[in-house]
Amino acid sequence: MKSLASLKPVDKPGLDENGHFIGSDSPSFMDDLFTEGSSFAVSIFDWGIKAITILFVIGIIVMIMAFIFKHGQWQKYAQSTMMWSFIAMLILRGAPIIFLSLQTKEDIDVAMQTALSTLAQVAIFIGIVGICVSLLFKFGHTLIKHPEYYKWYKNARNVSIIMIVFSLVGPIIFALL
Repeated sequence: MKSLASLKPVDKPGLDENGHFIGSDSPSFMDDLFTEGSSFAVSIFDWGIKAITILFVIGIIVMIMAFIFKHGQWQKYAQSTMMWSFIAMLILRGAPIIFLSLQTKEDIDVAMQTALSTLAQVAIFIGIVGICVSLLFKFGHTLIKHPEYYKWYKNARNVSIIMIVFSLVGPIIFALL
């Protein structure tokens, strides 16, 4: 019977004559772990998207039931559930695309400038729509002389003009600072 001390390192599986580990051409444990982890991450991402979609559908069902039973609090819950699930879906779908497409500092500068100009244009558009709505309120005031219509006309007009001015002047002022 041989003792463990009498065994040469070559007799032990996986070791060479000097006692060092013999590597193989097969994938290592870390490669297997990385492959399994990345496939598991894809599954978790997919499950997350499906869970958010389920929340959105539940929000739709609750909104319909709140309309049927005229329950304002549940309508508020449904609206906030639908809004936050939509925002989460946009972030989960859009963030990887944005992160993978931004490679250099110039890409980030272009993306930020594009986002700034897009938001300014949206604010100008909303301001113009607000002015049109304020003119409808003024028309309603001239038809029936209701004081609330005149108040709504002034508020909508003033807020819309301020929004347009700030969206035109704001980016220029902040660029100079």
